[in-house]
Amino acid sequence: DHWLMSGCWVVDAILVGSWAKQVKKPRSKKKTLLQRLPKSAQLSIREEAEFCFVDLEFDEFIARLWDVDSYESIVHGKASKYVEQRRSKLAEKFPSLAAEQIEAYLSFQQIDRRLQHTCIARRVLREDSSEVGRGMSLLYRVRDATLGSHRSFDDVGSLCSTHHWDIARKVSVEFLSRMVDAEFKNYDYIDLRQLAFASIIAGDSELLPRLWSEMTKGKKPPWLTAWYVVLKAIADRDPLAVAEGLQDFLARFRRLNQDHDAVVNFDAHGLYRLAESLDPKLVAQFDTQQGFPWDAEFHAWCDANPDPLSGIDLSGISNELHQVVVERNAPDWMQ
Repeated sequence: DHWLMSGCWVVDAILVGSWAKQVKKPRSKKKTLLQRLPKSAQLSIREEAEFCFVDLEFDEFIARLWDVDSYESIVHGKASKYVEQRRSKLAEKFPSLAAEQIEAYLSFQQIDRRLQHTCIARRVLREDSSEVGRGMSLLYRVRDATLGSHRSFDDVGSLCSTHHWDIARKVSVEFLSRMVDAEFKNYDYIDLRQLAFASIIAGDSELLPRLWSEMTKGKKPPWLTAWYVVLKAIADRDPLAVAEGLQDFLARFRRLNQDHDAVVNFDAHGLYRLAESLDPKLVAQFDTQQGFPWDAEFHAWCDANPDPLSGIDLSGISNELHQVVVERNAPDWMQ
C-alpha cells in the first residue's frame, strides 16, 4: 500500500506540475547576427558599438551624430581639439559663410566621416537591414551635395545597391569626362575598374573592348580579377557568367575575411544591381539568399524600398540636412 501511495503521489505531482520549476528549458542554439560573422568583423563591430547608440532609433541616432561637439565628446571622453581645428579651417576656407553655416558644414563632414561604419554596426547589433539601407542612402545624398566634384569613384557600388542611379550616372559621366590618357598608361587597375563600371552605366560601349585588354595585363589581387570578370559578364549579357562571377567575387572576399566588407559587400550588391538594371534575366541564376558578405536581408529590403528614405523627416534635426537628404535641394550657400 505504501508503494501504491508513493506511486500515486508521483503521478499526482507530475499531473499537477509541482516539479515544473525543476525542469530546465533547453537553451536556444540560434546565434545572433554578430556571432555569425568572422572574428575580425565581430571585433570591428564591437569597437563601433559604443559610438553607434544602438538603443536609439535611426532619426535619433542621426540627430546625435549631427551634434558634432556632443558626439565627439562622447567618443573621445572630452571636447575634441580636432573638432575646433576643423571648425577654424572651414572658417578660413569659406570666409563668406555665417557661423551657423559653418556649423552645418561641420555636421555634414561628421556624417561623411562617421556614418558608414556606424550604420553597418547598427545593422548588425539591431539586426535590422534598414539601418544600413537608410544610413548609406543618407550618406551618399550628403556626399553628392557637399563634395561637389566627385574625385573618388569608390562609392558607385553603394550608389547602385541603394538605387541611387541619378548620382551614379552623374559620377560616371564626370569620371569619363576627366579621362585624358587614351592609352591608359597612367591608370592603375583600380582606375581601370572605375572606368569600366562608369562606361557601362553611361552606356559607352566603345570604351569597354579597350579596357578589357588592359585589365588582363600584369598581376593584380584575385578579388580584383573576379571584379573584372563580373563586369565583362555584364557587358557580354551572359547570365551564367554573371552568377558564377559574383559567386567567385564573394568567395574571395570571404577568404580575405575583411572587417566591414564581411558584413555587407557593397561592391557585390552594386554589381548585382548594375546587371539587373540592364536586364533582370542577367541575375536570375544568382542565389540572393546566401550568407555574408552577401546580405540577403539588405538585398530584400532594397527590393521593397526603391526610395530608401521615403517618409523620413529630418527637419527637426536641421533644415539644411532635410533639404539635402529629403528634398534633394542643397541650400544656395552650399552650391
